[in-house]
Amino acid sequence: MASFEGNSGSPLHVLIVGGGLSGLATAISVSLAGHRATVFEAAPQPHPFGSGVVTCPNGTRLLSRWSVDAVGGSPDAGNHTPVAGWQVCDPLGTLLGPDLMIAGNGYTKKPLQEDSQTPWTFHRANLQLALLRRAQEVGATIRFNSRVTGLDDEDDDAGVTIKLESGETHQGDLVVVAEGTNSRLRSVVLDQPVNPVATGYVAYRITVDRSLVHDPALVDLMESAGIRTWVGKGSYVSAFSMRRGAQLSMMVLIPHDQLLQQGATITPAQELKDYFKDWDSLLSSMIDAAQRVNKWAAVHLPVLPEHCSLQGTCILVGDAANTMSPFLGQGLSLDLEDAATIGCLLGHVQDPSQLPAATALYSRDTKAGTAVDVGIRCQTEQAGQVEPNLQHVLHKQVLANDLHYRKGKVGYNPAPRG
Repeated sequence: MASFEGNSGSPLHVLIVGGGLSGLATAISVSLAGHRATVFEAAPQPHPFGSGVVTCPNGTRLLSRWSVDAVGGSPDAGNHTPVAGWQVCDPLGTLLGPDLMIAGNGYTKKPLQEDSQTPWTFHRANLQLALLRRAQEVGATIRFNSRVTGLDDEDDDAGVTIKLESGETHQGDLVVVAEGTNSRLRSVVLDQPVNPVATGYVAYRITVDRSLVHDPALVDLMESAGIRTWVGKGSYVSAFSMRRGAQLSMMVLIPHDQLLQQGATITPAQELKDYFKDWDSLLSSMIDAAQRVNKWAAVHLPVLPEHCSLQGTCILVGDAANTMSPFLGQGLSLDLEDAATIGCLLGHVQDPSQLPAATALYSRDTKAGTAVDVGIRCQTEQAGQVEPNLQHVLHKQVLANDLHYRKGKVGYNPAPRG
């Protein structure tokens, strides 16, 4: 098993609750840091559901560093699609500024020479499979059909214990809760109730198959491997190709109070068509080609007091700790940064007695990322409602010079030895 410089003690046993993207990324990072990782996932097996996800450069570099891009199929097999362009438009499709992926326009000061420096798009199922295979390759244990119902970290001498729905118990040195926004264990870790709150937005997700597309302009967008964003009237739409142009993912956010109350009989697809009838015709083409439209109330977490337990033996990762607003596509990348931060810190932990100090540093670092997001969330919501050009400026700020949200805090996993 590969290990990082600095970890010369006995390996810790890290129990990870949740086998989604955050949990599997954490398993990889922890294993590469020289420790044992066991993932407990409630589902009986990996599932092929979901839609598109994006990694910005900070996330792309971590996947590349962990060699995730080398498993689950090569790029030619459809595992990931390097993004070739990123455009921000007003509701009619008029560009609000130059393409963000062109050298000098905000994404980078230098021409793009390496695939690992660009955003990547994935179908969520492809990325989950790639992470799963890589986690197993570096030595992590993945247990499916293992729903965790409780944890106990009160006994300092016994480490931390989790209990499964089956009645089994497992003991480890550290528990990482990666259950997502609706985590049941988050309140146990923090010893206080914490529930998601409504954002005031309704979210829609659409996946379009290339075989169902008849609009030449939409075909061009899918074949260009680009991201296109529309913003205005308080609403936000982002669309990008994935699986090497075979599919397109569309994410929509609309303020709840702007939707016409037409009763329960209207379908989500028709609701979107009615709302966007005066917008860029590309949006109608996407909706027409969609076989299914998923709709839900968008929520986020309030700012948490800590991201670790008082004892320092349980931590929250990814959406269980903070729900990144979707306006800038940084949610997945920050989840990967959480995982990388855990591995970096544990690479210097040689004994369980050092865990409280390490988890306190983790909590401080990830809370700093939350503070950044709260500020950007306010600006982007204002951008959509007041001044669409500000949305382009904010994208440029986030992507400029390969900005890391947490750059300079605790660093990221160095290359492993051997």
